[in-house]
Amino acid sequence: MAKSSRKKPVENEIVTLDLDIKCVLSGNVPKTEEVALDYGDGEDPYPIGWLRITVERVLPNPEWVRLFQTREQMIASSIDQALQGALAANKILTDDEKNAAMGMLRTNFEAQYKYSLDTTPKYVEVSEEVWVAPPENVKGLQKEWNDLADVLGVTLAATDVEDAADE
Repeated sequence: MAKSSRKKPVENEIVTLDLDIKCVLSGNVPKTEEVALDYGDGEDPYPIGWLRITVERVLPNPEWVRLFQTREQMIASSIDQALQGALAANKILTDDEKNAAMGMLRTNFEAQYKYSLDTTPKYVEVSEEVWVAPPENVKGLQKEWNDLADVLGVTLAATDVEDAADE
């Protein structure tokens, strides 16, 4: 059986961590003793007591929008050229002939762009993650956190640990 090359953390071991985590309210960074090196779920080290706030947003995919707009411009341009060509040839088209020609042009361009539009995601998800140091451990941070939590409608507090353990 092959041995794991991952060194198991030793309690009270001094470890230098490069977590790229900084409190957005205080500017503090986690102290080594605040970081759980392995808290059992295989995830990256996580500062104990810190609050991770993730904001996610779904937006139209600019690539899909560009493809769709290009297709629509090509259709409009081709219809305009066809109608101008008919006028230049002194050919008078009936409404049925115009509709049939516009339908064929639209179908042609829709077919050309179908694969690209179908395989390009219509929306993209963007997200940003920020961290807040344990409010109860940083002087003056509790009020800032309470104000932010009120604005966001978040009720998570240090006392929620008992509630979470009960679930």
